[in-house]
Amino acid sequence: MSAFAVKTRARRQMVNISREVRARIQQSNVENGVAIVTVLHTTCALVVNDAGSGWEEDMLAFLEKAVPPLAFQHLHDGPEHAKSHLLGALLGPTVQVAISGGKPVLGTWQSIFMVELEGPRERTIDVTVVGR
Repeated sequence: MSAFAVKTRARRQMVNISREVRARIQQSNVENGVAIVTVLHTTCALVVNDAGSGWEEDMLAFLEKAVPPLAFQHLHDGPEHAKSHLLGALLGPTVQVAISGGKPVLGTWQSIFMVELEGPRERTIDVTVVGR
């Protein structure tokens, strides 16, 4: 397991983790394969999308409205905590990225983001690299 920690500063936050994932791929010495990137928390998620274009702010604004007010049952940290779990389940804890030539296969504008849904916290992200 090649894990790293991310400390967030806000309740909801987008964190570009592409550099850290790229470093774990390079350390693995795998030339061709796949990197399985997983955040080890239920109120957090991973997505691949555009960096630095306002998308991050748009995504956070969307997430605030994506779950309507409900009579939540999972209230151990208040109603917003249940919402964070729902958003984490919808977005998902894992992304897979192909590896070619020892580098992640990402488009020009693609980056890997950790989506913090219940911060600020310290999060652990695992990068499992498989290949040859």
